[in-house]
Amino acid sequence: MRFSFEVGKGEKCRVEFYRGPLFGAVTVTANGKLVVFKDPEKLSTHFSFERVKRFAFSVGDKELHEVSIEHERPRFLGGLRRNKYRVNVDGKLVEEHYGY
Repeated sequence: MRFSFEVGKGEKCRVEFYRGPLFGAVTVTANGKLVVFKDPEKLSTHFSFERVKRFAFSVGDKELHEVSIEHERPRFLGGLRRNKYRVNVDGKLVEEHYGY
């Protein structure tokens, strides 16, 4: 799954999210700088009882924003069905994405 979005009004920050479909490695970059990296060995995406994973970070220098991306797996056969991704900026839902 791959998507991107912009955060901020005066100071724009482009955030890009990528989750590998095979092993589930997660990388998040903000203006090209790595802010989140999760190794697939530590995620255990295929055999996890945890349905929601949350990735939180801050972006911006002058205009600071708190961003969180929530990845929610379906209850049954989560690796074979579409997953939900919710993007929150400063505690408000701004986008939802569905995909593998």
